[in-house]
Amino acid sequence: MAYVEVRCSPGAIEPLIDQLVSDPRVFSLEQVAGDFDLFLSVVTRGPAALAHFLSHDLGAHDGALSVNTRVSLRGYREGSSWRVRALDRDQRAQLGPRPAWTHPDASSSPDLVLLRALGGDGRRSYAELAAVTGIAEPTARRRLQRMIRQGEILFRCDFAQQLAGWRLLATYRMNVPADRLDDAARELSALPDVRLCAAVTGNCNLLVSVWSRSAEETARLEGHFGERIPGLSITARTVTLRTVKRMGQLLHPDGTAAEHIPLEM
Repeated sequence: MAYVEVRCSPGAIEPLIDQLVSDPRVFSLEQVAGDFDLFLSVVTRGPAALAHFLSHDLGAHDGALSVNTRVSLRGYREGSSWRVRALDRDQRAQLGPRPAWTHPDASSSPDLVLLRALGGDGRRSYAELAAVTGIAEPTARRRLQRMIRQGEILFRCDFAQQLAGWRLLATYRMNVPADRLDDAARELSALPDVRLCAAVTGNCNLLVSVWSRSAEETARLEGHFGERIPGLSITARTVTLRTVKRMGQLLHPDGTAAEHIPLEM
């Protein structure tokens, strides 16, 4: 998994978005304001496949002036664990423990068929999954329950960010002392506004994304970072102008769902 920052030539942003948005390896795509223009979240089967995507599919586009890639080394928080804080502590306790995520077994083709069917509609019943995939309902039930139990599937409910009041998405590239990386990442992940926290390669060792209700709130949060984490420095920051695609879901300009493109697994 990698995060790719692309700087584009004038007039090339839309053509490049049109090329990338239907690519199943690009599961999220944002147009941003900062030192580059596009921010991609990419998943491939390994380093060689990532190299092929970067050099043949992305790098070959004339409009891409520069490409900076940060490989994810460890994820501390992502969208499925972010909460809108609408439930109190007792209500959250009723949901039960959240299983730890594990990498799915990509060698099992029936599991992948079920995952792709759920990607299109996570509310599908076992009967609907059987009808869509051709897998017998008892088999679909057994396989899906195993994947849930073993943490191979995490359920995630997203919403139209701006319509819900979170008007600003900011992403930070941070450096923290290497001997404090794990502790710092866990402290940052505990902050309620943090949606993504990952250890990455490159000129920073942490990538952190936050959702805020205003620019003022984001500025206060930046100050809070330094107070919580001694030695933390922010090397770069971007603000998302629009989210074109999130977790395989194409979005309308207002953030509502338009079309689903299955992730490549």
